[in-house]
Amino acid sequence: MLFRSTGLRDVAVRLQGEGRRLVAYCVPAAGRSPDARALRRGCEALLPDYMVPAAYVMLDALPLTINGKLDAAALPQPDDGALLTASFVAPRNAVEDGLCEIFKSVLQIERVGIEDGFFALGGHSLHATQLVSRTKQAFNVDLPLRAVFDAATVAQLAQRIADLGGAATTHRDVRLSGTEERLRPRRRQRATLDGR
Repeated sequence: MLFRSTGLRDVAVRLQGEGRRLVAYCVPAAGRSPDARALRRGCEALLPDYMVPAAYVMLDALPLTINGKLDAAALPQPDDGALLTASFVAPRNAVEDGLCEIFKSVLQIERVGIEDGFFALGGHSLHATQLVSRTKQAFNVDLPLRAVFDAATVAQLAQRIADLGGAATTHRDVRLSGTEERLRPRRRQRATLDGR
């Protein structure tokens, strides 16, 4: 219903890529050219943050199999430009810098600013538990999982950490847990907050 009212003829939403992000593949209705940011705002009004697609890819038509079903294997991987992020704002302090590094590591993305939202970048509940675990290691603070859902941007989480009395430990290694190691067999290297 949302997609019909926003000028789309067809849409498919799939988990894509190594980071397993929700991607909306959109086919505009004839004569329409919907804006991805407007689509996101419509989704945000109706859905919880973790269900809102992280990327919107416009297609001429959805790829179909010879049986007329969606050919998921033929859907293109979204490029970094398809991710709808806020305008980049660099970290202003050690806590924001550390959180940006943790976001990048957990979500396997290249760039994160302090106004970028965790779920908007493709995070989901499993990523959120990794974020909480690494935040505890890095800042010596017990950040409740709910905080990630309530304050999902780097700036908001940094404020929560400050309110909880967390201290940045920028030179401390943040290692992947055993579970994280098993979930990411290709990334068996240590993740550090200081980029070493």
